[in-house]
Amino acid sequence: MPYMNQSRSIPIPLAAVEGYKAYLYLFSLSRITPILKMLVFLLLSALPLVYCGYNAKRGLAFADGGHAQDLKQAANGAPSWVYNWSSWPPAMHVDGITPIPMQWGRPDIENFASRVKSQRPPMCLGFNEPDLPSQSNIDPYTAATLWKQNINSLAGSGVKLGSPAISSAPSGKTWMTQFLNACNGCTIDFLAIHWYGEGVQNFIAYVQMIHATFPGRSICVTEFAETRTDPTLNYNFMIDAVKFLDGASYVQCYALFAFGRNANGLESNMISGDGRLNTLGTKYVRN
Repeated sequence: MPYMNQSRSIPIPLAAVEGYKAYLYLFSLSRITPILKMLVFLLLSALPLVYCGYNAKRGLAFADGGHAQDLKQAANGAPSWVYNWSSWPPAMHVDGITPIPMQWGRPDIENFASRVKSQRPPMCLGFNEPDLPSQSNIDPYTAATLWKQNINSLAGSGVKLGSPAISSAPSGKTWMTQFLNACNGCTIDFLAIHWYGEGVQNFIAYVQMIHATFPGRSICVTEFAETRTDPTLNYNFMIDAVKFLDGASYVQCYALFAFGRNANGLESNMISGDGRLNTLGTKYVRN
């Protein structure tokens, strides 16, 4: 939706396991004093408690570049990646949250591949809602040509290529079908999709429909939100939607819209006016 003008860390649960191995080794050394053993134990036992919510799928759609420091609110939480609709990373770096570059539209596309390679992210994202005139507005055939000329060269570089992110309007599925047909020989590692609407069952049905239409392809829901303005509805929608996404094997990643102080008139913003996590944001980030 918006257009706004970090090596990946080892998953912390693994680090915690290795920490316990170190503790057991230290404990086996008779020359280590009981007090030191206890201090090491207390330090290492805290690791899984702090990082137990790490989620490789869950991301942040960071929609508030004017408050870059707000990204720190997601530190030591579940989200593992972030994007800001730009090929440049957010100004604030948070350990454990990997910035994912995106080529929003046509401008500056000739520099996208080199920029991605310099950042060495695990994945990158394509055009933003090209099926909509109000967004990047690129027909599927032009998009396929641009992809071949500027993005497909990243294939084989260790970066997974996410398709252009279609809207949930009827035009979206048609656009994606035409793009995939036109982009013969292209590498598309996963399909990026958006959804806005009412009710979690409608959201689930949409994701399942995309999966059935394009079988065998992984999906990343890079924007989604409940459009009704009742905070309780939004909270419950998020809980049920995330439960579904976490359990769907074909869903590679997802990001609720939006990690910011406002969400373009929606009630799905996760940051309050004072820059702290609100109730929705706390649940999304900490659970």
